[in-house]
Amino acid sequence: MSRFLVGAGVQIDLHDPTLLLPARLHVRTDPRVAAGVGAALFDFEGIAAPDRVVLLAAGWELARVRAQLVPLLLARRRPALDDLLADLARATGERELHVFARWLPPLTLAARLRRRGVTLLAHPVEIVEAAALVRASAGVRRETVHIAS
Repeated sequence: MSRFLVGAGVQIDLHDPTLLLPARLHVRTDPRVAAGVGAALFDFEGIAAPDRVVLLAAGWELARVRAQLVPLLLARRRPALDDLLADLARATGERELHVFARWLPPLTLAARLRRRGVTLLAHPVEIVEAAALVRASAGVRRETVHIAS
């Protein structure tokens, strides 16, 4: 089993979700955890609530993220966290989404996603031994849908 989880996704600041920053993420963690992750949310910064998060599709390249995930995210005006996670599940075809954070997903969030056919699995971010986030050189801004520099 590999200790590594590698994929691509989008970094989003939940306080200003108008800018989507496509990125690649490489994570070293417990091999039993890494083996089961198809899609995940990582929050390396938030303490009690989500802050700047990375939505990750394991095994994906940036081109696929831009083609399959970004259009779903851009279609929402002011997305709530459950909308972002539901879009990640829809794009990847995953029914289980992993959350790596210092906070636990609220029961109301888990219930809303369960009604949409998605189960959340929470992990403490501390099980991530190392991570490298490589953002693309340009982001996509929601209002104007242009490449931001």
